[in-house]
This record gives sequence, structure tokens and C-alpha cells, in this order.
Amino acid sequence: MLEWYTCRWEIEIFFRVLKSGCQVEKLQLEIADRLEPCLALYMIIAWRALFVTMFGRIYPALRCEFIFTKEEWQAVHLVLNQTPLPSIPPSLGEIIPMIGRLGGHLGRKCDGHPESQINLEGVQNLFCEELHSSWQNQFCTPVWKPSA
Repeated sequence: MLEWYTCRWEIEIFFRVLKSGCQVEKLQLEIADRLEPCLALYMIIAWRALFVTMFGRIYPALRCEFIFTKEEWQAVHLVLNQTPLPSIPPSLGEIIPMIGRLGGHLGRKCDGHPESQINLEGVQNLFCEELHSSWQNQFCTPVWKPSA
């Protein structure tokens, strides 16, 4: 019975991420045919945010490529550090606080680990940064260069 009760807190966090992080209550879709696929997608997103957070706490020494693609962790590193990429991918214990910083986590000792919702916001902010950068490179680069 106690084991079941300990799962309750993780379920509460999942629904908090789903409601606050994904903001599913703002969808206001009235037709079930539209609501169900949308809700299913947001549930996967909320689950991944919770999974990344919990897995990072349990296995901080594990290489981040276990969860993140090469492009994902490299984008996080480049956006935050603006230094050359490391030859060895960082650990989960290193990359998850970096994602949390993108979501607004300050990373002070008294702050503890970033929560799932903060990590979700960090991933969203990273995605917006990547889109902005690719859009800027594609549409804002000058076609001609003025002569000096």
C-alpha cells in the first residue's frame, strides 16, 4: 500500500506539468475528435519532461545521449555556453541543470534540482531559440555585401 502511495506524488507532478506547463486547459477544444489527439500529444510531452527530470536525479552520471539526441544536447550546450562542443557528451547531471537554466531555474545551491515544469519550459525556450536562429539565418542574411 505504501508503494502505491509514493507513486501518487509523481502522478500529481505529471498532471501539474500537463496543466501548467503544457497549458491543456487553455485549449478549450469542444469536439472530442480534436481534443483526444491533442491531449495524447501533450501527455507524451508531459511524460517526457517528468521522465527526464526523474531519470536525471536517479542516474546523474549517465551520459545524456541516453535520453537526448546529439542535436538536442549540442543545442543546449551552444545556447548556454557559447563555447566549442565537448568531445564527450555531458552527463545527465550536467545537462539537466542547463535545460533548467533555459526554463528560468537559477541553479543556486539552495534551489535544488530543477523541477519537471522548469525543464519543460527550458526545452520550449530552446526550441524557440533554435527556430529563431534558423529563421534568422535563412531569411535575415544579406544577399549582397556592401563594398568596403
